[in-house]
Amino acid sequence: MPAMAGVGTPRRPMIENRVPATNGQVTLRPTTSGADEWRRLVDEVPNVGFVQTWEYGEAKAHATSWTIERHVVCEDDTPIGIVQAQVRRIPGIDRGIVWINRGPAFFDPKSPRYLSRMHDALKVLHQYWVLKRRYLLRIAPPVATTEKFVLDGLPFRNLEASRGWSSARLDLTPELDDLRKRLDSKWRNCLTKAERSGLSVSCRTDSAAVEEFCSDYAKFLRERRISTSVSPDLLRKLAGFSDPTRRPIVVSATFEDNNVGAAYFVRFGNCSEYMAALNTEKGRTLNVGNFLLWTAVRELKRSSCCTLDLGGMHPVETPKGIFHFKAGMGGTPYEHIGVLEAGAVGIINRIISMALR
Repeated sequence: MPAMAGVGTPRRPMIENRVPATNGQVTLRPTTSGADEWRRLVDEVPNVGFVQTWEYGEAKAHATSWTIERHVVCEDDTPIGIVQAQVRRIPGIDRGIVWINRGPAFFDPKSPRYLSRMHDALKVLHQYWVLKRRYLLRIAPPVATTEKFVLDGLPFRNLEASRGWSSARLDLTPELDDLRKRLDSKWRNCLTKAERSGLSVSCRTDSAAVEEFCSDYAKFLRERRISTSVSPDLLRKLAGFSDPTRRPIVVSATFEDNNVGAAYFVRFGNCSEYMAALNTEKGRTLNVGNFLLWTAVRELKRSSCCTLDLGGMHPVETPKGIFHFKAGMGGTPYEHIGVLEAGAVGIINRIISMALR
């Protein structure tokens, strides 16, 4: 099992010999790290967002028109963090938009220098992407709403319509009996009813299970006219680019030989995240969602995952039923500030946005 981040000094990754953007001791350097090296760096970050992983970056690049650029954040030439950026270029010119989601991410967020490092890293990202390469930069940093002061003096503007990423993390290290006791009482009662209903369950990581889930999920989205960035094609690509030892887990439930629900979970290092789920009308009457999620907790814990991110739950943006369902797990909520923007303004901003739709 990968060690938790912040223990010792991480090995220095391969870094291109280019003059980096700088701000005092903090530097931002492009990296030529491959899958194994980037995964090792990601494993150094406590509670890293899945969107900063190799799997997500490669899947996004192959499922959409975004490309990926990765950087290491250094302090006095020592790696202290990472940042993975999604880039869309205007055809024919080296201009476009950069989207950084839940980055930069640091190896030691408990350091007394964490907030100053975040401030400086955001500043060098602006220097690199906006001043040097003249891109429109949008970034949703993993900065808590209570730490918004870290933005003081930085050349970013808030996108007023955006809300920050909000979710909850479930600590999987306690014993299963203790985890069950921490469930909301109504949630636990629904789980008990599901366990007595005659549901059967399977947990699989093979390609056939992923394909079956993606096919059923595509049908589920079409029938309910649901639009989501977590597309079936993205989920297929995620499985394809995953570490063979940490492939996604598909949990499926049947009742009287009929499929009534399934859920898809990704694993990265000792973390995991709830990505997608589907159910039928019969499944809902049997509380299949509770059954699937609790089964996943048991399987993820067995496979040495220490945390489960519940995959987004905002008190305003998330539908009430889904929000209360996830909240019933008893995870620790967290909320980040919204999207920041810098670079092209006015008509140039609109032209770039329209050109890259």
